[in-house]
Amino acid sequence: MLVTDSFVPAERRSCRFILLWLCLALLGTALGGGVLSPGSARGQDRPGDWSPPDISALVKTLQSDPRGPFQAIRWFCPDGSVRAPQSRCDQPGGKQHGLVKQEVLQLQLAKRIYLDPVLTGTDVEAFWDAEHRQSRLKQYLLQNYLFAADDGWILRRARYYRGALQAEDEADWSRRFLSWLLRGEERIAQHYYLVRETVRGLPLRAETDLQQRIRALSKEISDAYSPFLDLRVKIHGQPDSTDLVQVQQFRQEHDGTAPATIGSKLQTLEALLQDAYAVSPTERIRALVPAIGPATALGQRLTTYLAAVEGGDAATFVAESAALLWTLRMDLSTLPSGAQRLAALQASLALEDAILRSASRWQPTTLTALTKKVYALAQAAAGAGLIEVWEWSHIEERLRPLTGPRSALAQLQQYAQRARRVTDWATGTVFETYQPVVEKYEAFEPLARGFLDDRVRGSVLLSLGDATGTLAGAVAETAGTRNDVLGLAEGRRAQGLNPGVAVGSLEVVPGSAAEMEVSPNRIYVFREPPMELEPVAGIASVMEGNLVSHIQLLARNLGIPNAQIPPTLVDELQRFAGERVFYAVSPGGTVVMKRAQNMTRQERALVERQGRPETQIRVSTDRIDLLVRRPLSLDSLRAVDSGRICGPKAAKVGELKRLFPERVADGLVVPFGVFRAHMSQPMPGTAGSYWDFVQATFAEAQQRRARGDTDASVETFITARLARLREAIRTMPLRPEFVAKLRGRFSTVFNQPLGQVPVFVRSDTNMEDLDEFTGAGLNLTLPNVMDEAVLLSGIRDVWASAYSERSYEWRQRILTNPEDIYPSVLLQRSVDVDASGVLLTTGLTAGGPNDVTVAFNRGVGGAVEGQSAETWLLRTDGTAELLAPAREPTYRVLSGEGGVAERSATAETPILSPHRRAALRTAAADIRTRLRNAPGVESDEPLDVELGFVGDRLWLFQVRPFVENPNLRSAEYLRSLDRVLRPNAQISLTAPLQP
Repeated sequence: MLVTDSFVPAERRSCRFILLWLCLALLGTALGGGVLSPGSARGQDRPGDWSPPDISALVKTLQSDPRGPFQAIRWFCPDGSVRAPQSRCDQPGGKQHGLVKQEVLQLQLAKRIYLDPVLTGTDVEAFWDAEHRQSRLKQYLLQNYLFAADDGWILRRARYYRGALQAEDEADWSRRFLSWLLRGEERIAQHYYLVRETVRGLPLRAETDLQQRIRALSKEISDAYSPFLDLRVKIHGQPDSTDLVQVQQFRQEHDGTAPATIGSKLQTLEALLQDAYAVSPTERIRALVPAIGPATALGQRLTTYLAAVEGGDAATFVAESAALLWTLRMDLSTLPSGAQRLAALQASLALEDAILRSASRWQPTTLTALTKKVYALAQAAAGAGLIEVWEWSHIEERLRPLTGPRSALAQLQQYAQRARRVTDWATGTVFETYQPVVEKYEAFEPLARGFLDDRVRGSVLLSLGDATGTLAGAVAETAGTRNDVLGLAEGRRAQGLNPGVAVGSLEVVPGSAAEMEVSPNRIYVFREPPMELEPVAGIASVMEGNLVSHIQLLARNLGIPNAQIPPTLVDELQRFAGERVFYAVSPGGTVVMKRAQNMTRQERALVERQGRPETQIRVSTDRIDLLVRRPLSLDSLRAVDSGRICGPKAAKVGELKRLFPERVADGLVVPFGVFRAHMSQPMPGTAGSYWDFVQATFAEAQQRRARGDTDASVETFITARLARLREAIRTMPLRPEFVAKLRGRFSTVFNQPLGQVPVFVRSDTNMEDLDEFTGAGLNLTLPNVMDEAVLLSGIRDVWASAYSERSYEWRQRILTNPEDIYPSVLLQRSVDVDASGVLLTTGLTAGGPNDVTVAFNRGVGGAVEGQSAETWLLRTDGTAELLAPAREPTYRVLSGEGGVAERSATAETPILSPHRRAALRTAAADIRTRLRNAPGVESDEPLDVELGFVGDRLWLFQVRPFVENPNLRSAEYLRSLDRVLRPNAQISLTAPLQP
């Protein structure tokens, strides 16, 4: 992995040397090493011009080059000099390795993509790369996967380039780096999973990760020779020592029928399997005890463990190994030296390997035994760093194995849900750690997307996922219900998030979904849904984001079926891509997906009833007062002003300001009348006003429908016209009298002139936050605007956003008059919260109607944009249950100059402390009580509140009705997918499980 100081021994970093090297490289005379000319692999001369196709072309060039990423072999001396291979350094301590090519250096400088695999001489802090969330280190680990999965990748022909990589030097550097890394208590606490992965991935020995190479080679064989597929599935899914015998038998049986190249690869695979299983994990652990210290508490614990598991069965072995894995994590800091800690982490990795080898031999025959296996593997996941310490401390008691002869069905179902959650948390750790670098590489190397799956399969998550899936299937079988996702085994682990039914073409999106175009007639399978999404028929995703994001709320409102699925199911569903399928999610979370041709009569009738006439409503504009054309103070507005002077957002925030004056920031509202007055101005390029253009657009659309034009052609016409309108509004002149009034009112409300106080510029239309339609997140919000010109431009941008294609598409699905939209604008003083999120005054996927659901992230804008948020169920009995931890790698803070800045997030502590959770309980009760009797609200329906904390002080930002689709939630068919037995039905925990 190359950065400029990778050329210099860590003991003597030299800026002068770096500059000298760059000059020599650019002149093409770097010590006679054959430096390539600028842009020779990509036809460009400027280092900053790299595009994904350019990088892809460079990779292909390096793959075909016998020197790979290197131009020559050189000595790198302690004094900073670089010498030819025949000329040794004057002082001892010089290192010989490959000198990187100019293009590789240019790519590093331009895009922070490191394609030099040499570690020797690299500055340790530069390799840790804390400023960029350890990107350099993670790229190194990703490249290890690519080397194994793609026949050496950029080292394909350079693996035998003598002197480019010195195994002993690489191992020495790795030990020094890890010694430094493991001396940092904070680094270990904040990044335990990554630290442990680094021990796994660095070349401490000459060989690389054998299991990774085994998985890669078995895939390569099955891709080229399909009869090997079943054995590949076994090696990937349930690896153990029997794999060697099965591969040997396979090679013998197919000798003479398989191509010669396959026979050669099978022999290589046999050799790898022999290496992998030659020394048992327990023998590796025993060999590490002296390095840890036999007299230390951990050394003694390891010795006790080795004696306890000697000759034990698989269940005892896995349970004891999991407990020790947790102990190694918790007691690592008791070891004084980096070398001892390194040995302890190597023992930890050996334990995980032992669990992976033995878990498939533990075959529980009762529900009690199955919960014991789930508990042990969840504890192992926590010990491996896949679950944070505080998360395990919260869930551990709830995952204790079920005992006794019987259990209520509801208790059993709840246990299965918790087991699935823990599996999801652990999977989220893998994604959060590696997703950014995978996306970076995926743009030019599609094979990179397999790294996430490899990391899951290379960890105890493989066994945990299998156990939780088995438990979910057993519980569903016992209850009389079961997921059915196109007959796929992994479908049993799907979990419904939002009830609904749909039929449409299935589209599987294996990579990033950012900015992709979607169709309202398709059902999408995402690895991670985009933050903004236009209407679709249905959604299934690996990363659900959070339960109260804008997308989830819109899906709930419109009855769009939505489910979370395991990562392995994405690849299995790929073969059904393009087929027309029926998709249903029940209120209880049951998931059904089948080919549309196999729908029952009841299912066909149900889909046909999901038409527009049953669900559409009309938003009245009769009350709108367009004569109010001056900015208004937020505290002068009340809920009854909703739909009259401004939208529901500003009106209800005004009501909150009245009820909770110390918890709501000051604000200013630009009412409907100001917008309408500006829309009366002549629109450039037309014969009328902006408003005339809007009315003419929808009148023409109606005429086209009347004469038989297709819905698709009409929608194309409308969206094209709206795009033109948006651009016109963004450059619309603001009336001088409005600007003058805004400046005056701003100074009065905020006690400082416009441009001196940062504010959020928030959209607020008459067609959002309604009792029947949420409209959450459809229009623009500009955070922390300071500059006057930016604020004035932002007002026009907010007006224009009401006519965005996404906003219109969502509105027109449920509203009969989407053209009658009137935006107001809320300018609210910025509050630099350290945590923010959403509160729902109801239990969302669990709990009762009087419980509270909260979802928070660090920084501003938490939870609402689909982030993986820390989510809690706060029950009325005073208990709290963690539904999901936050798994976002970054968060946003307000910048002093305006706008937002990004910070790195870590997850070793919860966002919502017990004190904060108590404050949220109190706030929920107060808001329920006070708003219930407020004129303009007067409702017992659940509320959706956006809020945040500065320390332990709670701020309120918004309140709206929490809107669900009642028709779909109560549909008889969807209810029939849920439990058949009564929740209090008693289930035997000791009866034999069905095979």
